[in-house]
Amino acid sequence: MRRLFISDCSAGDVLEDVYVISGKQLAATQNNKLYIKGMLSDRSGGLTLRMWSATRHIFEAIPDGGLVHVRARVENYQNNLQVVIDEIGPPREGAFDLGDLIPHTDKDIGVMFKRVGALVRTVRNRHLRALVEAYLADERLMADFSKAPAAQSFHHAFIGGLLEHTLNACEIADAICRFYPLLNRDLVVVGLFLHDIAKTWELRYECAFGYTDGGQLVGHIVKSALWLEDKAREAGRGLGEEIPRPLIDVLQHILLSHH
Repeated sequence: MRRLFISDCSAGDVLEDVYVISGKQLAATQNNKLYIKGMLSDRSGGLTLRMWSATRHIFEAIPDGGLVHVRARVENYQNNLQVVIDEIGPPREGAFDLGDLIPHTDKDIGVMFKRVGALVRTVRNRHLRALVEAYLADERLMADFSKAPAAQSFHHAFIGGLLEHTLNACEIADAICRFYPLLNRDLVVVGLFLHDIAKTWELRYECAFGYTDGGQLVGHIVKSALWLEDKAREAGRGLGEEIPRPLIDVLQHILLSHH
């Protein structure tokens, strides 16, 4: 049976397939009857969900930020669509395509990554160039950088979104800096390359998008600035001399103040 994507739903539709559930909460009605609320989504979008006459056992059996098989009804509530779940359980192996469930950039990730690498390698300052190379040489970080979304929901909230967002920002800077010769292009480009780098650590994106515990408690802005200290030491060892402290301070200022 052909999948009914969330974006194609209308009031009266019945869903019977695998979807992503996130943000689950156990709540009570005015009559103290338990119900479950949260979000049901696929690659096309999401809708708020309700499951009435719930129990704590059912709630605890549902993953938070995972895949579920549901039988549910789409209803119109106060001029907004919502999903009312009648049955919920684990998905059957091989009964779904993960590509249908997680939003993904429509751009080529490999091509975008090569372009980002080419842009940041145009910096002329040898200390910044060594710093850039220290980041690019971190295979695990760059794999996460190529996969992570740029946000949970606000912008570029899809696999490859962080890479796409960073490339867009670097391309804009590359174009604009030509008209402002007094700007330090090297700092602008490297600052943009690194400004959201710790979103790779702040966000969860294996299935449903959400925040890690560290992401909630510390956040990507502070973590990016802390990582810079480590990468500067690494770059200094490779270069055979320390990265100048004033340069690190300026980059940290960019990271800490970019919002």
